[in-house]
Amino acid sequence: MIVLLLALQQAPIQAISWYQPMLEALGAIADTAHIEHYRCLLGVQRADTLYVMAAWEPKIKVATALFIAPAEPCPPLITVGEWHNHRPRTITAMGEDLGQTWPLAVYCELSREDRRSEQHPLAPPLQLISVTRNVSCAWALHEGRYARMLQWPPGDPP
Repeated sequence: MIVLLLALQQAPIQAISWYQPMLEALGAIADTAHIEHYRCLLGVQRADTLYVMAAWEPKIKVATALFIAPAEPCPPLITVGEWHNHRPRTITAMGEDLGQTWPLAVYCELSREDRRSEQHPLAPPLQLISVTRNVSCAWALHEGRYARMLQWPPGDPP
């Protein structure tokens, strides 16, 4: 079964179908968050379309304004992606909050930690990052790297 899972992860994603109430709930979390939150995105991939039907919260080991680490993995075989929020704030290494110093879309970029996850052999095919209720980006795994697939509101990547 692991071979099948790896094969699914390598299939190029051309379209994503979302369960809209789930997407709205994740946006509401991002809108009010003071720390990072994390969810496993559950669904199925059929041909080149990813169907994301639910979000599940695993136990969390640590969550701060800059980082989140789940204490348990996402369920195998039904996990098609991961979601987390990025706070639209600039925090210095000393923990000083400088507020929103960049356009919101900049906070939608994958962090260094997010990029490390793409190197895992069982990396899910999708990373979804929400900055606010109205600013999110979807990153699809393609040839071993996450590439921006969707951004809303639409526009050029920062």
